[in-house]
Amino acid sequence: MKALKRILLVCTASICVGVLAGCAARFDRPVLKNDADVCHDETGPTVSEKPQKSNSKKLIELGWDMKTPAYVCDNISKMEEGSPFDGIIIRLSYGTRGKAGSHIFSTTRIKEEDIESDFKALRNIKWGKFTDNFLALNTISIMDWFSDADWETVCSNVRLHARAAKAGKLKGLMLDPESYGGIDGPYDPWYYKGQLAKYGNANEKSFAEYQAMVRKRGAQFMQALVEEMPDARLLTCFLLTELPGGALDNPDPAKREQTLSTGTYGLLPAFLNGLLDTAGSQIIITDGNERGYYYTSPLEFFQARDRIRQTALRLIAPENLSKYHAHVQVSQPVYPDQLFGLLGRQTVSAHLSPEERARLCEHNAYYALSTSDEYVWVYCEHMDWWKGENLPDGLAKALQSARNKVVEDKPLGYDISQMIKDGKARAKEALNNVVRRFAEIPRIESGPLIDGKPNQDAWKQIKPLEAFVGTTSMPLNWKASVETIARVCYDDMNLYIAFDCSEISPDRMSTDIRDGYGERVYVFISAGEKSPAPYYLFSVNPRNERYAKLGTNKWEGNWKSAVTLDKKGWTAELAIPWSEIKLPVPAAGKSMQIYANLARFRSNGGERTSWSQVGSRFSEPKNFGQWTFR
Repeated sequence: MKALKRILLVCTASICVGVLAGCAARFDRPVLKNDADVCHDETGPTVSEKPQKSNSKKLIELGWDMKTPAYVCDNISKMEEGSPFDGIIIRLSYGTRGKAGSHIFSTTRIKEEDIESDFKALRNIKWGKFTDNFLALNTISIMDWFSDADWETVCSNVRLHARAAKAGKLKGLMLDPESYGGIDGPYDPWYYKGQLAKYGNANEKSFAEYQAMVRKRGAQFMQALVEEMPDARLLTCFLLTELPGGALDNPDPAKREQTLSTGTYGLLPAFLNGLLDTAGSQIIITDGNERGYYYTSPLEFFQARDRIRQTALRLIAPENLSKYHAHVQVSQPVYPDQLFGLLGRQTVSAHLSPEERARLCEHNAYYALSTSDEYVWVYCEHMDWWKGENLPDGLAKALQSARNKVVEDKPLGYDISQMIKDGKARAKEALNNVVRRFAEIPRIESGPLIDGKPNQDAWKQIKPLEAFVGTTSMPLNWKASVETIARVCYDDMNLYIAFDCSEISPDRMSTDIRDGYGERVYVFISAGEKSPAPYYLFSVNPRNERYAKLGTNKWEGNWKSAVTLDKKGWTAELAIPWSEIKLPVPAAGKSMQIYANLARFRSNGGERTSWSQVGSRFSEPKNFGQWTFR
């Protein structure tokens, strides 16, 4: 009987999900407002799905344009005027790196007097249209889960942020669980193997011990929040939706546990269970489903909702199942940078027309609103809503139209499946027609001085390489906003590369090497003559912060670099010894060929350009050009 009951439960779940998907595809409207009870195996009792009414759905803006309390206080009327949003995410002015928000897993205790000006501004904001506003947090981490002293600081800072949110009449906090870091940056707090590597205690702390401690810390985090703000809403960019597939989808508990112990975000379920352990009756937590950034069909949104409401229950402790249902809401994202082809990645949106991208944006906003319980967060990177900078044409209208249709219980009114199919075909065609470059590299008698100023006589006699071109994933007919000029030469000792990177606003460049979107240039050189891989990678930014790799591994070689920054942009020079990259010195009168490429990521605007064209990633050896030395 037990086996039969399990089969019936599984079949019922499959039928329900299939019916929902079919309804979504056929009727082009949010059927989940009246969906039937959905069953799920291994989760106990049947759970009723009742999303919020459509008129309670809210659009919340989060992005690199996040403002401080003082800015919001001074500009709130202008910000609210004509905005499609119901609220915003703001950041404290203390201890932040611009867009990052406050590092809640820091071990630096913040005192209220440190942010007295923020408290004052928060109390004086005259909110109008923006009813649901939140204070930003992220989990960039240098704390130790097993350090009580570290966690006294974390909880103190949680209380402080909660008090600040309360002072500003905010709804709560917005937590980004992603652990941002660079080559030598913080360790991922959710990655078990990373924790072991950091603290060297592989023989002392098992995964189960880490899970128990992380759950305890989650409970302390929530308790600190409840003490100051018992009715807080804790929005997140994601919770369990970002786990590797096997951690949720595998029906075998032992295999799910194995996936968690070896994969990214493996400790996040324990933290969520801790949050639920001490969540007060008024607390709301959202799973923001960051993976929804890249959806192109209604079905994906409906499946994500089921994943949060049903499949995720596999990782919730039995004693917390009722709390999960009571406190955790489905939230969905809209990512304009992705939908309008601004990322320079090989995505379908880059191969759509401007009108088609606006339709895609409205489509995603419509289904995000339809399948969320209350909140849809609109994440923006390369634009500033509040200063009106770089806003794609049609974006605001698309968001407003989607909201109106959902509130009025109207269908979207169009299907994008053929549009997406055509865009994918154009993307494939573009990849098959990349501009592959070839160049002859001249020999010089004596190499230039590496001082970051490639204006010496040695460089003046070197002809520049062809102009850098955008990746094939940049929007149709895209042209770089600024010019990047590169020269290459060699002598018996070194290979020399010079970059001249023009820039319209050098003072606005992100120059932090830890920032995944920071300004930098790249040099790729094959480790041999016969194949483009493996290859060496050299990277330098405008502060001469640099790193090198051989393949995917960090490489500690002896090479030189220097940079100069001025009002017109920045320049860089590199000298790479032949002996360091294990290549023979090109002999006079003989020809030698290697695979190579040069590239630049421009932080202002997120532009990706390279000498030899690539699809979306600079590290595409098959698309490297060739250099011939004579």
